[in-house]
Amino acid sequence: MVLKKYEMSNERSNEKSNKKYILKPALIIIIVLLIILLNFRFLVFNNKFYEKEFEKNQYNIDRNVLGYNKNILFDYFKNNNNLDNSFFNEKEKLHLIDVKNLINIAFVILYILLIIFIILIFYLLYKKEYLIILDSFMFSGLSLIIFLIIISLFKFSNLFYNFHLLFFNNDLWLLDPLKDNLIRMFPESFFYDFFKRLISNILITSIFLIASGFIIRLLIKRVKNIKRLIRNEK
Repeated sequence: MVLKKYEMSNERSNEKSNKKYILKPALIIIIVLLIILLNFRFLVFNNKFYEKEFEKNQYNIDRNVLGYNKNILFDYFKNNNNLDNSFFNEKEKLHLIDVKNLINIAFVILYILLIIFIILIFYLLYKKEYLIILDSFMFSGLSLIIFLIIISLFKFSNLFYNFHLLFFNNDLWLLDPLKDNLIRMFPESFFYDFFKRLISNILITSIFLIASGFIIRLLIKRVKNIKRLIRNEK
């Protein structure tokens, strides 16, 4: 009988250990990717960001023209419309097809990860594994901060160039500001500012995750201590 109880206790302990070593790393990876993709989703269609960038317009294109064509691009990326627009030439339109496909893939991954994340959170809440959730949020925030520190050590121009080599299998992204409106509308400085804003948004989210996880963990510990004191008094 004692042996049976010991075996059952051992099984429960192993089950908990497996949850910790399998679910926690999986949840951390999902949260890290979600934070990056959610911040990207928020920024890529952020009208205020584009308006602010268009104020810096280094090629002296009319701001109304920029705003009008930005809206056409937003509509094109969000829907299945064709890009029937004389502002962009054929080469630019072909490149924008690649960009749209890349954005769509990023959003599909985002929605799949969100579904998996919700299922995992509900499962862990049902099993009352609150510390695994809190630790995952904290370690996700910490991992992202380390990642941001590492990525900030590289020159943006090199990151920008290698990004295009990695995600595009053609040279349509090599545009000429003398002939192509797309690069005049979105010069490298635009993407540098986009990158900086994305990094700062991810950093703020990461700090929030670490701080909220740490505070909730302290509160749980305090509640447990209070309950223990009450039991001891009885």
